[in-house]
Amino acid sequence: MQRSILLLGIAGLLTIFGLASLGATQEPKQDLQNPIEVQARGPLHEAFAQPFDVKPEPGPMIPKEPPPLINEEPPEQRPEADSTQWIPGYWAWDAQRAEFMWVSGVYRVPPQGRTFVPGYWQNTPEGWRWIHGFWAGQNQQELPYTPEPPAPLDNGPSMPAPDVESSYIPGSWIYRDTRFIWRPGYYAANRPGRVWNPPRFVWTPNGYIFVDGYWDYPYEDRGLVFAPVYFRRPLWHDAGWRFRPSLVIGFDDFYDSAFVYGGGFYFGNYYDPLYSRLGYRPWYHDRGRYDPAFSHYASRNQRNNPNWIAGVQQTYAGRTSGRIAAPVIAATPVAQFKSSQVRLVNTSPAQLAAQQTQIKTTRQIAATRQQQEVVVTKSSAGKTFQAPAGARTLNLSSFVPANTASPSTKFESPRSVTPAPKFDTPRIVTPPPAAKSTFTPPPPPPAAKSTYTPPPRVTTPPPPPPRV
Repeated sequence: MQRSILLLGIAGLLTIFGLASLGATQEPKQDLQNPIEVQARGPLHEAFAQPFDVKPEPGPMIPKEPPPLINEEPPEQRPEADSTQWIPGYWAWDAQRAEFMWVSGVYRVPPQGRTFVPGYWQNTPEGWRWIHGFWAGQNQQELPYTPEPPAPLDNGPSMPAPDVESSYIPGSWIYRDTRFIWRPGYYAANRPGRVWNPPRFVWTPNGYIFVDGYWDYPYEDRGLVFAPVYFRRPLWHDAGWRFRPSLVIGFDDFYDSAFVYGGGFYFGNYYDPLYSRLGYRPWYHDRGRYDPAFSHYASRNQRNNPNWIAGVQQTYAGRTSGRIAAPVIAATPVAQFKSSQVRLVNTSPAQLAAQQTQIKTTRQIAATRQQQEVVVTKSSAGKTFQAPAGARTLNLSSFVPANTASPSTKFESPRSVTPAPKFDTPRIVTPPPAAKSTFTPPPPPPAAKSTYTPPPRVTTPPPPPPRV
């Protein structure tokens, strides 16, 4: 199936992704004189979207220490929504090139009643490991660390959806009163303009953190994402240097080429069979996972195209085999971006100051989390590294505002439209004791409406084949 057929099913589901650049060129140049190498593929910022992991695991060990965080300024144009936040970037490891890339910051309309808790790099005797970030609820000022959850019992739906207006909500383990209780998956009626993120666990050096489920915006309503870059020299050592993204691309480039790897989303050309052997998977399937966001878009597209999912699978398979050409990336300077459906506004000095404060707060949250989860110690050889701190809870009360929502503003879980499946044996597992967790619904801030019309397409050359 050709790419045009696939894109027909996602017309109108476009958002903006930004690429960083030093100048006003419309396509990233592989200019050796340019100290910044803009990428047409790479990791998607965790604050924008994360795949649903059925089994969270520690990330791989990296043999090299990451560079220090860089001074990053938000672009002068931003989405119109008043609640839009600038969340700064972070370093990610590229195993193919054996070097770090910078995952640029994002303009994000936050999920209702949520605060982003960034990830960080942990130094261990075996190397460096990335600890993933997550969106914490305003009701979760203290997050208990739990034991490792049991293996998931859900490999996706066992029956077709009752109608095109329903999506599958994966089953999950819930930690209550020192034991894990299995909540089976079910079909639920879609909520217009929202995507349900199921409860999940996040691995940390100190144990697992349970993040309760919440409603989020569809990808096309979440804001601006800026693609990763490489630095050919350490510009952050130059006095007064700052990095500011400037190019945007269409959301179809992510939606049409989305992969899952290492607990995060990747976009772009990862179709070479080598990447499959390394663990990259299309976003619609990864070792039995059933992503709620993909289910959301499948429901929307199947109204007009009942064979939409099969078309997506056939397109990915064709590109992997080489029968269908991999897509290229379109890039347009943000100052030249025009759309009748998406409005970008100039950032005022007061708003820029507020975003700078947000940057400081976000990085303080990351530092506080790292201080509570790991402690600096020394190995027998005298090498300094970070070991689990042994704390029973992650305290974010200094950064996460208290929940003051009235009962009328709370967000409920999706309501089931199919009976929950029954099991022959009880699905309760009791691990070692851990701290209790309380739960009250978070309040929603004002929603922002945003759609997108793609800019004029400018192609970039495909990336070089990976080294075997």
